[in-house]
Amino acid sequence: MNILEYVNGKLGGAIRHSEDPTPAIAASEEHTLMGAAIPAALAGLYLHGGSIQEVGAVTQLVKTQSDLSAITDTRILEILFDDKQDAVARSVAAYAGSSVEDASRALSRAGREGIRALQEHFKGKEVTEKEISVYL
Repeated sequence: MNILEYVNGKLGGAIRHSEDPTPAIAASEEHTLMGAAIPAALAGLYLHGGSIQEVGAVTQLVKTQSDLSAITDTRILEILFDDKQDAVARSVAAYAGSSVEDASRALSRAGREGIRALQEHFKGKEVTEKEISVYL
């Protein structure tokens, strides 16, 4: 399973693949925002927030198959971006032309779907941090 395609599909296909090097015309703000949030969230997931504690948090969420809807948006962003969550949200908002609050929500949705993809991929398997990193 390709995690980018999985998350993109779950969130409405915000990232469009094109053979034409010119950008798609008239993308909606939602697609532009999600199109920016998905790769940013997956990059944060790949880096596990840059902290040892968050590497363990992602692995624990995958191992326990935790209900991600019970985890706050703020906690998802902490896991993905550690203390850089505000800076990432501001960057995504600036790129997409949206509010920081909307960007934070989009990042959280994309991050939650990324973790859900990991849960699905590793379901029923004993998983280590290294296996998650290799998969990502």
